Parts: sequence; structure tokens; C-alpha cells
Amino acid sequence: MLPIISLLDFDCKPPSHIDEASKTAAVSMSTDIFTETSVRIALLRYLSIRLEITKTLNAFHSEASYDETLRLGAEITAACRSSSRLLRSFISSCSSLDRR
Repeated sequence: MLPIISLLDFDCKPPSHIDEASKTAAVSMSTDIFTETSVRIALLRYLSIRLEITKTLNAFHSEASYDETLRLGAEITAACRSSSRLLRSFISSCSSLDRR
């Protein structure tokens, strides 16, 4: 089925990059610091390409061209690599903090 949501269906802002467990006032943190919202923000950052791929794959009477398929593949691959690098940096920074 085609996705029942599109980027035009909502007008809310993405989640703030804050530590939700903190009892202090919500202060936006640097994106290279892991917070409880880091994964949500990473998923939202690539929502448009994921929706486009889903729409292309599930369109009833539409076939994507070879070039379009390559473009979508390259975009989702770049998105996955970027997210993977970011999450690995969080893991390594958390590991180094645990060793102290």
C-alpha cells in the first residue's frame, strides 16, 4: 500500500535535541551529544527519502526508471551511512565515558 502520510500532512517541528531525563530546564544540546531524542531526530531527518521509496515501490501503475532507482538507492545508502556514523560516535563516546 502507498503510505498514508506525506510530508505535507503535518506542520509540527522536529523534536528538540534535549535530554528528556534531565530535571533542569530543557536546553537544546549539540547534535554530536547523544540524548534520548537522538534516534528520533535521525529517523525524522531521512523520513522524506523513506516515504519516497515506499511510494515508488508501492505505486500501482508506476514503474521507476533505472536512473530513479539508482538515485533513491544512493540517497538511502548515504542516509544509512550517515546515521550509522553518528550512532557509532555515540557508542564510542559512551564507552569512553564508562571507562573513566
